[in-house]
Amino acid sequence: MAQYTVDSDQLVATVGTAQGQIDAVQNAASDLTTTLGALEGSWTGQASVAFQDSVVEWRGVQSAVETAAFNLNQALSMAADHYGSTENDVIRMFS
Repeated sequence: MAQYTVDSDQLVATVGTAQGQIDAVQNAASDLTTTLGALEGSWTGQASVAFQDSVVEWRGVQSAVETAAFNLNQALSMAADHYGSTENDVIRMFS
């Protein structure tokens, strides 16, 4: 028989905190991308091409991190909703 204890209020609070942190990471990553992109017009040559390849790689990693963070927080939010309503659902069954 499955047994578990969950503080659904803590899950909800964590979702809000995590979203703020995710937003901060996205803003910092966007700022970094802007800073790196500013070099495009002022740097030429083979080293510049290699650097731009690294920037493209960075953008891919940035996108993957943002997607993973979004998916993680969305799943956590859904878990908080489900756990938060479970007790009330069971109470209603016996009312």
